[in-house]
Parts: sequence; C-alpha cells; structure tokens
Amino acid sequence: MELVYLWVEKYKNIHNQGFNFSPRFHCDYDPDTNELTIDENDDYIENFFGDNINVTAIVGKNGSGKSNILEAIAEQNDTQNIFIFSSKDAELYIFTAIQNINILTAFHFYEIGKEQMKKFEVRLGSVLLSIKSSLELSRYSFKDMPRRHLYQFVDKKDFVSDFINVNLDAKLSNKYRIDFKKSIDEPSELGNFDGQVNNIYFEALQSEFLDKILKSHSKIKIFLKNYFKIEEINFKVRSLGEIFYASPDFKDHYTTDPFLIYCFQEYNKEQISIARQLKILCLLYIYLLSDDIKVIINENKPYDINNLCCILKKNSIVKQYISSWKKLIDMGRSSSFDSLYEAYINILHHQNGVKREFLNFEFYPPMSSGQEKLIYLFVNIYNWVEKHNGYYTILIDEPDVFVHPNWQKQVVYLLTEFINTFYSDKDFKLILTTHSPFLLSDIPKQNIIFLDTDEEGKCKVVDGLKEKKQTFGANIHTLLSDSFFMEDGLMGEFAKGKIQQIMNLLNRKPSSYDYKFRYIFTNVYHFDLMSKNIKKVIEAIGEPFLKDKLLKMYEEKYPKTDEDKIQELEAEIERIRSGKNQLQS
Repeated sequence: MELVYLWVEKYKNIHNQGFNFSPRFHCDYDPDTNELTIDENDDYIENFFGDNINVTAIVGKNGSGKSNILEAIAEQNDTQNIFIFSSKDAELYIFTAIQNINILTAFHFYEIGKEQMKKFEVRLGSVLLSIKSSLELSRYSFKDMPRRHLYQFVDKKDFVSDFINVNLDAKLSNKYRIDFKKSIDEPSELGNFDGQVNNIYFEALQSEFLDKILKSHSKIKIFLKNYFKIEEINFKVRSLGEIFYASPDFKDHYTTDPFLIYCFQEYNKEQISIARQLKILCLLYIYLLSDDIKVIINENKPYDINNLCCILKKNSIVKQYISSWKKLIDMGRSSSFDSLYEAYINILHHQNGVKREFLNFEFYPPMSSGQEKLIYLFVNIYNWVEKHNGYYTILIDEPDVFVHPNWQKQVVYLLTEFINTFYSDKDFKLILTTHSPFLLSDIPKQNIIFLDTDEEGKCKVVDGLKEKKQTFGANIHTLLSDSFFMEDGLMGEFAKGKIQQIMNLLNRKPSSYDYKFRYIFTNVYHFDLMSKNIKKVIEAIGEPFLKDKLLKMYEEKYPKTDEDKIQELEAEIERIRSGKNQLQS
C-alpha cells in the first residue's frame, strides 16, 4: 500500500496541515467543515519512475518542517491525524480517529477507525524504513521505532542507530588510548571527547556498511563496479593499537609481559609481510585466550613465530583455530577476495576465537566521503529489504547532504537503478527531503511537496516554485534562480556587499565603506592606492555585464591619464607584433 496523504493536527511546527504524497490523487481536509476531498490529479503520469517505484520529494528551506514530516509519518500518531493509503487498483484506506468526517470522492474507500485498525494491518502489508543522514549525538535517543497499526514493521537507520549493539563504553571509558605506533612507554591522551565519540561512530559506520557489502559481495560488487566505478576491494592488517586498545588483557601487560613485548616489536618491524603479521596475531589471540597456552609458549624460549605455530598446531585445544588462520594466510597470498573474506569471517565467528576484527577493507579507486555515504544508503536498503517482505516505504532525510553536486544529481537515478537491479518484482515508495535543485530536476512538479513557513514559523505547503516553473528536466541554474530557493539572488552576500560598496564610492554615495576610509581621501598616495584596488576588485568579478558596467563607471570617475593611454597603446602594439611573429614562424 502506498501512502497517499497525511494530515497533521499538531506536531512540532506542523499545525493543521495536509501533505499529498501521491501524484495520482489530490486530497484536502478542512478541519472547520470536517470535510475530506479526494480527487484525481489531471497531471498524473502513470509509472513515471517504473511500474514498481514512486518517488516524492519534500523541499523547503531549513526550519520549514521537512524532517518533521518524516518523523510524523514514522511515529504514526493516528489520534488526531489522517493517513490515507492506496492499493494499485486505487482502493483507498483512510485511517483516523477523527469522528464523522464527510468524505467527498469518486474512488472506492474504506474508512477505518481506531477499533478497526488491527484487522486491516495485515491487509496493508507495508513496512517502513527511515534513513537519516546526519549525526546528532546530543539529540539522539537509542529507542526502537514505534510499533503501531499502519506498518507491519518499522526500522530506523542513521549514522548512530547501526551501532546500538556496539559496546562503546569499552572504547570511551578509558582516559588513555594506547598508540602502538609510538614508544611502548608513551600512551597518548584522548583529545576532545565529543570529537572522539564522533570519530568512533564514523569508524564504526564505515566498518558496518562495508561489512554488509562484503557479506553480499557477489551481488553488490557488480552494481558498485557499474555505477561507482569500483574496481576491487583491498584489505590490510590493522595496527595493534586499533585491534587491542580496548582489551585490558593486552594493554595492561604489553609493557611487562615478555611475549607481548616480543610480538609488539616483531609486528612493527619495517617491511613485515602480511602473512607474518597474521601469524603474530594468531599467536596473540591464542595467548590471550588460554593460560595453558601461555605456559606452552613461555616454555619455548627464545620465541620464534614459525616454531611456535608448528608447536601449537598439534595442540588439541587450538589445532582447529590455527588451521583456520592458516587458510586465511594462504588465501591472502593468492585466492579470490570472496574466499579470503569467507575465511576471515570464519575466524571471527569461531566459537573459541577472539571476536576482534583485525582487517581493514577499502575500495579501489578510493571513494570520497560522499560516495561512501551513498553506498551506505544503498547497502542499508539492501540489508533491510532482504529481511522483510511487503510494500516498502523508505523515508530518506537529505540523501544529498555532504555529497558533491556531481553525485547529488545522480541520487534519484542511482536509487531507481538500484531498486530495478535487485528488486524489480517488489514495490517501493521513496519519500526524500532535500533543498537541492539537483534532485528536483529529476522529479516532476506533481511529485514534489513545496514547504515554506508563515510569520509564526509554522510549516505551510505552497504551490510550487514562485515563478511557476516546471522542475523535471529543468536547468539547475533556472531552478536555483527561482526565488523559492534564492530570495535575494544567486550572488554571495560578501560579494554583493563588496560590489555595493564600490558602486557607492563610484556614485559618491555615503556608505559605511566611505566612512571607514574617509581619511584616505585626504592623502593623495592613499587615494591612488584605493582607486587601483577598486579596479582590481572590478576585474575579478565573474559576471560579464556587471563587470563591464562597473568598469565604465570607474573610467568615468578616474579618467585615464595621457601616460596610461600611451602604456595601453604600447601594450596593444606589442601584442599585435607578437601575434604576427607567431604567424610567420
């Protein structure tokens, strides 16, 4: 079932406001008359994004209520709100606790009150995923999304919620974080706490989405190669500091335990091979796992990595574990990435093993943070859809934020291509918030909810762009120039102020700039310097018409001297002479 309409009585800055999410219908609820009108939209284009995808964009300036609408959908408060869903054959399901609504429509509908909602839940068969792009630790709450009647399953993903089950206390409770690249005696103190929290979360994010990609490597890699130009995924072994900084068994003894000291020194030797690093890690994990193994290792001094591996692979306690490591080491030299990753996961999931990740994976060519963010988006969708069945409603809050414009304009294309690549047999409703014209140029006007605020800061829906332009296929500059996006034009405020100051000076109008430099005009030297700086600023202006106009104003105020004219003519003669010589040669 597709969400068609939401009317909100009161939620944050949304008061008595309705929102149309389907281009097929136009709905309007009037609380004063208690009438709900549902008409067909004459501009509706059937299957515009494909027969299994519909896209709605919510656009507006900061503070207009874009994110609040997504939250209102996810919270599903049907007490004094109205939710309307539609089946593919245009049957409408109207959920509300508001009594005695007069519904005016030619479509077949079911009006479902609170006492009837549970019986319709299974029939709706919808699941909801909310994806938020930003990281707001100070405001974030680790709470499950509400379980109500409108969606069978609701989930939330963002830069934090992936890691609810990650034990961050172990990472953050220590005042000192050991840097094993430095001297053994020099633990390095944590910097800004908030910054450290953000860094740990972002590192966990990268590990999380990459882990999901690798687990479905054979399916995802083709999509990444085709659309993100990712040729391969490489790996490297992490430093001991990354692996063990939250391990008391290691960090409390690595300066005193002879075997740990030996491993530390061997591991950090220059030009050490990956195979040898993996052998050392295998021994470290075994050493920390069992006191019996510690005795065996310390009975075989002087320590030798290869010798210890040969001795321990005969031990019944760790024989199978060492065999898993040997398989990984051998595959790291020659095998395919899929086989190598399978061996790596096998070690991490070994029932007697230390479940501490020790490999870093990265894409080649390296990706920008914006590309990583988009891949995070696709991987979360993929991972979520694999777990649930139904009509998929996905709320995506500002998928374009932190993304280069070249990738912003591909967001809608990549989302639809991704769904068609993996899920052409499933139905999706995508609801995106944005303030980027790059996204809107891919979406018809009837699929966009335009928001503004009234004089009290309350959210209100407005009728499209102020100049009534169409959005689909529109030139980006045309969209940006609309006063809906830029009320005061496209020029930056600093440039606008600087140019206005120059115009005031050239027109001899008083301004703050005049007063600030008034003393300059009492000194001939400074006056000449000021006039030269004005000309340099004018020549730096990129808008040709404005630049020519200001240059003419400048020449009227500061006429060229005979000497200036002679220098210009001589420069022009030299330019012509140089051109002639080049032609002759």
